[in-house]
Amino acid sequence: MPYSVWKLVCCFKHENICTVDKAIEREQPTADVLTEFSDLFEGYGLLDGEVHLEVDRNVMPVPLPLRKLPVPIKEKVGRKLQHLQDEGNIAPVREPSAWISALLVVTKANGDIRICIDTKPLNKALLRDHYPMPTIDDVLPQLANAKVFFTVDAKNAFWQLALDEESSKLTTFETPFGKFRWLRLPYGVKPAPELFQRRMNEVLSGLSRVACIADDVLVYG
Repeated sequence: MPYSVWKLVCCFKHENICTVDKAIEREQPTADVLTEFSDLFEGYGLLDGEVHLEVDRNVMPVPLPLRKLPVPIKEKVGRKLQHLQDEGNIAPVREPSAWISALLVVTKANGDIRICIDTKPLNKALLRDHYPMPTIDDVLPQLANAKVFFTVDAKNAFWQLALDEESSKLTTFETPFGKFRWLRLPYGVKPAPELFQRRMNEVLSGLSRVACIADDVLVYG
């Protein structure tokens, strides 16, 4: 599998539960997969190729000003930016930038923070891929006779796609610690869901009994 995942769930269709071999249940397939392919459940994966963001050249670039951070979270933001840099998700920018997005910090329920960017001005210039997005209604007819299901979730899905240099510069954002740009496809970018769905469909093409909606992959039998 060409990308990392963080959750693998095995479940059984309720009305067919009695037809499942008890020996299979005792083998704990989920635990075996986690052990045998442990490297796929750590860090971030990287799908082949680079993503290019198309821009409407008639839209003037917008450099948003720096937004002040509350003092209590400033140090935490600095550590998170360093972590993202160490992981290869962002890189410092030291040259002039036509497009500059503003830093957004989202606090999670567990007290951790998520680094985001305000892409509203940039999204007005980005062109969509208009790739068809599947829905649950597209998948359900395939599952009529299925008894066993595995679901796999891609970890930080969009970060599995690398940006080319030109597109990366479009995602430059300002922080109290300097400017950075995303090396991976960031959340909040308008074309991101369609770009990711297209690439996932390409990766899974030719595999039977596999369905994919965004970062959720269903394997059934």
